Amino acid sequence: MVGDRRDRGQLLLVGAVAIAFIILGVVVVFNGVLYTQTISAGDSVEQVDDVSTAERELASGIQGVVQRTNVNESADWEASVLTYVGDYRNASADSRPVISNVSEVSKNESANATRADLQNATVFDSSDRNSSEVGHFALEVDPGSDRVNVSVNETDGPETNLTIEPNEDEDEFVLSGDGIDCTVDSDRTVRVDLVSGAINASGNCSPEDLRLVDPDAEYDDIELESDGDSEGQYELVARGEDGLTGDNGVPDGHSAVWSVDISYTYDSSDVTYERELTVPIYGDRP
Repeated sequence: MVGDRRDRGQLLLVGAVAIAFIILGVVVVFNGVLYTQTISAGDSVEQVDDVSTAERELASGIQGVVQRTNVNESADWEASVLTYVGDYRNASADSRPVISNVSEVSKNESANATRADLQNATVFDSSDRNSSEVGHFALEVDPGSDRVNVSVNETDGPETNLTIEPNEDEDEFVLSGDGIDCTVDSDRTVRVDLVSGAINASGNCSPEDLRLVDPDAEYDDIELESDGDSEGQYELVARGEDGLTGDNGVPDGHSAVWSVDISYTYDSSDVTYERELTVPIYGDRP
């Protein structure tokens, strides 16, 4: 009887040890699975970041290309975009093991654009247009030019003005207007982007003060006033297919692009990502 009890006790001990080893193995395997899942999740986050970065880079590049071709009536914007995409794909392949591509490019929404000489005229009038948004407006004033004034009349806001006039004694242009009082060198053509506020001449002008046009706002009209010997050009891009102005003798614009549809592909050894994307050329941008 005592021997039988001893045998049963030994069996119970061996069984308990075996169960303990089984439980320990399960815990080790479970922890390994959790670790693997954590690593995979981390990789996925990094891959998503790579995809998002590539998409932003492509969209930003396409915006820049189309903005430049819009004001050039003879430019082929689709061919320019595809050339950029090819250059971007080659540069990406050299820097990281991925393939980025845009397989299809098409116009989503139209715009109207012009690049013309400075003149006394209403260069934009929304009264006969379906849209009153202006995506791009820039002035170029040549050295030796006389005074140029621009008036921007926002639909639900104030009228703002900018005057550019020469100060021949100091070889500079004086810029003045609503909250604007600054000077720039006049030894070369001065270009002022009235959307971004960027100016290409050295001086003390603040870009924030020169942002007269907001692509997300609406405008009734934009007027230029130039003296007889004013020399330079202006660029203007407005949303929609309608002409820019009804004034006789004023350039009414040519067909341009407000937004672009693309089919985008991202492919690497770890992830393949495809989708269609609309890229806004002006206004709210990705």
